[in-house]
Amino acid sequence: IEWKGRDFYKYALGYENNSESKSCRSPKILRFIDDFKRYPNNPALRYEIYDFDSDLWTTLDVSPYWRIMSYQGISVKGNTYWGVVERNKSSQIGHIICFDFTSERFGPLLPLPFKARGAQFA
Repeated sequence: IEWKGRDFYKYALGYENNSESKSCRSPKILRFIDDFKRYPNNPALRYEIYDFDSDLWTTLDVSPYWRIMSYQGISVKGNTYWGVVERNKSSQIGHIICFDFTSERFGPLLPLPFKARGAQFA
């Protein structure tokens, strides 16, 4: 997490799978701001990805219908997962979402068999 004025950037590290060989993985960083919780009437939404191979930041076209509630994601096989809630719904985490670093897109909401808050999510 990084503080920039009113904005909190959150980061996730992952990699693109170029082939079956582990030596062909390309590391990437996802940086995003979604401050709906702090500024519900005027949230800042920005999703960017840094590609180490090209040495470039690229802005992603993302219009989420969900909010990432957890400050820390979990990385599994190069992708990152977070606890989320649907935008404008209760603050209990009832789903997870995956960011796929190969396609540079978020996957669908995956329902959890329970609802939780904060540390209960772990």
